[in-house]
Amino acid sequence: MHFSITMHSLSGTVKTILGENCTSLNPRGSGHSRETSPSLHQAVTWSLLSPFYNDAIHLTGVHIFPNEGNLDEFFDTLTDPSNHPCHEPHIYAGDFNAYTAEEIESHITPLDSHALFHRVGDTNPAHSPTSPLTTPTAPAADFRGRLSLNMLNFIEFIITNGRFPSPSPTHRPYIFFRKPNTYSIFDYNLIAKRHTALICTCKVLQHVLPASVTDHMPIHLHLDLPTSSNPIPPIPPHTSPARTLYHSKRLKDPQTKDAFTSALAKKVVNTSHTFGRLTSQLLSSQITPQSFADTANAALSEILQHTAHVVLGKVDPHTPKERKGARHLIALKEASKGGGTP
Repeated sequence: MHFSITMHSLSGTVKTILGENCTSLNPRGSGHSRETSPSLHQAVTWSLLSPFYNDAIHLTGVHIFPNEGNLDEFFDTLTDPSNHPCHEPHIYAGDFNAYTAEEIESHITPLDSHALFHRVGDTNPAHSPTSPLTTPTAPAADFRGRLSLNMLNFIEFIITNGRFPSPSPTHRPYIFFRKPNTYSIFDYNLIAKRHTALICTCKVLQHVLPASVTDHMPIHLHLDLPTSSNPIPPIPPHTSPARTLYHSKRLKDPQTKDAFTSALAKKVVNTSHTFGRLTSQLLSSQITPQSFADTANAALSEILQHTAHVVLGKVDPHTPKERKGARHLIALKEASKGGGTP
């Protein structure tokens, strides 16, 4: 199949290699990053288009430098929802220099588990990610592993290597080797949980490259894309209302946090009569405890949504309406309690 390719540089300095069908766009790192100096971490996205395939396919190559900081900013860049529409297949691939051991992505439900192979990871206890509450003192692979897992859980992506199909019990999907006899998993292929049905296989190609060339082993991801033998007519532009994105990380800014707190307090005062009435009805047995809880929860959700819309809201111009609203609402609840940001 013939694809045209567009390249977007998201972060870091990227050597541009272009073929006759590849167009390079201006680097977007300055629009996504808040660093005062250029980041060494690298990320570049190639978007593939074909008249025989309905959607674009996005491949983001990643290289996280082991001794470089600015990790929060870099992961913000990777997960920025304006990078591309979330219904289009997107693959992250590269050297994350991150330990994730055998930890399973927490957004995978028991129902999901029936459709996904169990991931076979790194069994070395020394290669475990840090606990979710750890504050790093220096860049380290275990902390990068925790940030990588946080990213996966936030955008509902999964690790594909070591999972499609599940390796045999005698085979570990290690992708990195450095003498003396230290195997580990630093490199990853990641894809959205919703797009796992496209995966045929994801295999680590061991021993295909000599150790004198690299101590990394390549990962081969095979996707089965629904294509047509005839060109597909262009899809009409999406016309549904744009989704509002709630950037709870803006609460790190003291002025934004004060504005959010003030707006939240004002909204609570304006709806205090609702909670007073509900309490009276509950104490007089006019409503059941479950009815009280449902109504109170709906009122609290409305308060948070209103405040977030006023203070933190930002319209995403091209992402279709999706399932993320509930997740952002949970993040806002945690942030309003002082529990941090996702």
